[in-house]
Amino acid sequence: GRIDRLVNRENNVGDRVIFTEMLVDREKSAALTDSDLFVLPSYSENFGMAVVEAMYFGLPVIVTEGVSLTEFIRENNAGIVVKKETKEVAAAIVRVLAGPKEAGEMGLRGRKLVEKEFAMPAIADRFLAVYDEIIRTGGRK
Repeated sequence: GRIDRLVNRENNVGDRVIFTEMLVDREKSAALTDSDLFVLPSYSENFGMAVVEAMYFGLPVIVTEGVSLTEFIRENNAGIVVKKETKEVAAAIVRVLAGPKEAGEMGLRGRKLVEKEFAMPAIADRFLAVYDEIIRTGGRK
């Protein structure tokens, strides 16, 4: 397809790009463990579970503004949020790969963010707070 042509012919990086089917379980863990960064250029993502998984593995993440987790990422300096422009995405990738120390620190901040905000106790606390508010107000704001 078009992406194959872009990667292999036009940009000559085919030896560094792997296209996979959907990865699950051990395959997904192995891929994330062996990665240097995670990039999600998207026009819209209602949550971005793949981003959370990548941060859990300590990867610095690069996302575009359409991903709903951008505020969490920005506020915690757990990755880079860019506009949906090729040059901005490419520049962010180069920045991360050129600065392994900063990338590692970014990845650690992402891991801590996931452990704090998305671990089961944190999620359960949020659900309980929402249910308590509904009960208290009868669902009215």
